[in-house]
Amino acid sequence: MKMLLRLPVITPLLLLLLCSPLAYAESNISHKVSQYYFVKENNYSDASEDIYSPKYIPMNGISGSVGLTNTGFTASFNFIRLISPDLIGFASLCVSAAGDEDEQETYDYYTGEKIALNREKSMLLLPITIGVQQRLFRHDIESTLRPFVEIGAGPTFGLISDYDDNFFETFTGAANWGVNGFVGVGAYFGSNPTSLQGITFRYQFNYFAKSVEIIEDTPRRFFGNISLNIVFGMFFFE
Repeated sequence: MKMLLRLPVITPLLLLLLCSPLAYAESNISHKVSQYYFVKENNYSDASEDIYSPKYIPMNGISGSVGLTNTGFTASFNFIRLISPDLIGFASLCVSAAGDEDEQETYDYYTGEKIALNREKSMLLLPITIGVQQRLFRHDIESTLRPFVEIGAGPTFGLISDYDDNFFETFTGAANWGVNGFVGVGAYFGSNPTSLQGITFRYQFNYFAKSVEIIEDTPRRFFGNISLNIVFGMFFFE
C-alpha cells in the first residue's frame, strides 16, 4: 500500500481494541450499576431520580469514540468522571491521521488506490487531552437527551514517515512533539443514566515544535481538522 494512513487494516484494529473492553464491562456490570445507584440508602427516593439530579453520586467511567475527519479517521479511549450533574471531566488518548488541504489526489484504476501526487510525508497523530463537557438545558430537557459543549487541551505526539513506507516502518521514522486542543458540541441519548451513547462534532488542532512537510515544499506546524464522532461508554463503581 502506498498510503500508510489509509491501510484498510488500521481502522478495524482500532475499533476492536476500543470496543472489546467496553463491551465486556457493559455485559458484566451494567445491570449491577443500575441497581446500586437507585436504592434509598444512597439518598434516592425512587428510580425516577437519576444520577444527573441534584442528589447525584460522583462516579468514574470509561468511554470510547470513533469518527471521520476531513483528513481521514479518528478514534479515542477516555477515562471520565461525573463531577456534577452538569459537568463531566475526561482524560483522552486519541489516534488520527494528519493531512493537508492542498494535497492533490488521483485514482489508480489498476490497484483501486487513491494516490497523493504531491505528498512527501505521512504522520500519525497521538494527542493526549484533558477536558470537560458542560451539559446544557438540564432543567428544560429530560435526561434521555443530554446536549453539551466540550473543550480540551494537552500534549500531542506525531509519528512521521516517508509517504511510501508501510505501517510498521512508521516506527522507524521521526518523532515530533507539540500541543493539541479542541472545542465541540454533542449530545448523549438514552434512558439508562449510567450508559453513554451519543455523538460529537469537533474542531481539533495540533501545533508542533518542528514543521512537517506533508506535501512537497510546504512545511507546516499547524494541523486542524473537523470530525464527527460516535461516543459509547458507561459509568461504574468507584
